[in-house]
Amino acid sequence: MLTHKNPVWSEEVIFLKILVKGDATLYSYSDESITRYFYETKTTPTEQLINVKYIQADNNEGAEKVIESNDYKTQLFKNVKSDNISENDITRLTYKKTDLVKYFTKYNNAINPDAITKPEENTVKGAFHLKIAPAVSFVSLSADNTGNPNFNVDFDSKAIFKIGFEAEYVLPYNKNKWSIFVNPSYQKYENEKIYLVPTGFVSIPDKEYKANANYNTIQVPLGVRHYMFLNEDSKIFINAAYVVDFGSKASITYTEVANNTVTEFKSNTGANFAFGLGYNFKNKFSGELRLNTKKQLMRDYLNYSTNYSSVDLVLAYTIF
Repeated sequence: MLTHKNPVWSEEVIFLKILVKGDATLYSYSDESITRYFYETKTTPTEQLINVKYIQADNNEGAEKVIESNDYKTQLFKNVKSDNISENDITRLTYKKTDLVKYFTKYNNAINPDAITKPEENTVKGAFHLKIAPAVSFVSLSADNTGNPNFNVDFDSKAIFKIGFEAEYVLPYNKNKWSIFVNPSYQKYENEKIYLVPTGFVSIPDKEYKANANYNTIQVPLGVRHYMFLNEDSKIFINAAYVVDFGSKASITYTEVANNTVTEFKSNTGANFAFGLGYNFKNKFSGELRLNTKKQLMRDYLNYSTNYSSVDLVLAYTIF
């Protein structure tokens, strides 16, 4: 905090928000720590309404106290005053949005009654974004066959790549904090596992099996997203989506190595849910960690189930 009442000026380019528009226009500027107000009239160019808080030593009490410089009241008395505004109206003013908006509205309505001014309302518009959205998916897969335990297998975890895009529509309300999105992506999962199954015989204690899993699909999450703004450039978001497959092909093939006996399972796949947490920078770049719940790859079988689960790292670049 300052130790004197004189403002410290610096020159920079900022964007002002219109609060009241008329013969006298009121603006505001805010960042993480301060809010400042500006004004202009037909005869006064845009300038800041000066309000400085500073520390002053109290020699009588041997302490310090915070003093507020109200130079903005002098500015208003000189440049934004009409017959219906008394000196007492200005004296009672505080350096707050509600007081200043009422003051400027009262002034404009007195100067030009035929053009009654109202505070500018926040106009929020929807926005459509198209993004390139590649991803890395960390996958685990297990199979459980209640009819034949020889086909129970846990595949090793594997990372695969996805290529896709995202179409997002930011809803035109609640300050653009909500959106809906669809994120089609193509993925190809292939994995192999060689494992042993105990036979219970001393002569041949184990049977060797080789399992091959293949799952190709266009995965389409359809979901809703909520943004939480950190500042003008940065925001974090959470989302939830319902994920379906299009054109999917899922199969698991088992080969008994000793006699080359092959058993194959093919099926349509089920749907699942996805939940994500991410960060967006300047509405251009984003990264998201997305948890996918377990998906049933072999939904056409009653006694055979497979749990396909994954965690995705999604990177996105906004084209427009």
